Amino acid sequence: MSREAGSNSHMLRGDAHRELRAMLLTAHPCPPLPQIANSADNMMRRVFSSHDFLSTAIDRMLLEPDKKRDIERRDAQLLLCRRLAAALPGLLENDSTDALYEEFTRFARSYVALYFPIARRETLDIRFEPLDNVCRGDAVHLAACAHLRALRVFRQAINGSDGGDDAKNAFEDLSYGDVLRAFATEVKNSGGYFEGFTTES
Repeated sequence: MSREAGSNSHMLRGDAHRELRAMLLTAHPCPPLPQIANSADNMMRRVFSSHDFLSTAIDRMLLEPDKKRDIERRDAQLLLCRRLAAALPGLLENDSTDALYEEFTRFARSYVALYFPIARRETLDIRFEPLDNVCRGDAVHLAACAHLRALRVFRQAINGSDGGDDAKNAFEDLSYGDVLRAFATEVKNSGGYFEGFTTES
């Protein structure tokens, strides 16, 4: 097979998984977070949505399937989701957005690391910007608004309701902290996972 044909084959395989990847991201119980990337020489720094990194990790899993490894990873991730959901009621009651953000960043690191080989997990450099650095209308804030909207529609579809206008609300006027709190409420109400949703074929 030529290099060009091999490249096209890889692109087609990745594209074939687009819908499954989108579903996994929609059901993900953590909002997009401001993840930091540094260049190899540490001279350049950029901030991007943590869901971009997660999407790449999901692609790795879908393109290199291993049933035993994937079952172990999924079980470990479901446990993380349930632990997150158990922690959220207390954090919401305490009304500490900083503590809520810290919980989400801790969860995000642990969750995405499970897509990597054990030897790589200790060396992954996953860092996030401070909560207050996310401004209303920037890329991470808008991604979080879109994810909250998608999560509400997804949950309501599973529960057999259309949600009316509530599911279609725009959240762009909310601060990033308020979007995180609204998202945390959705996850708390779901128990951290969704009945009937599975990655098993």
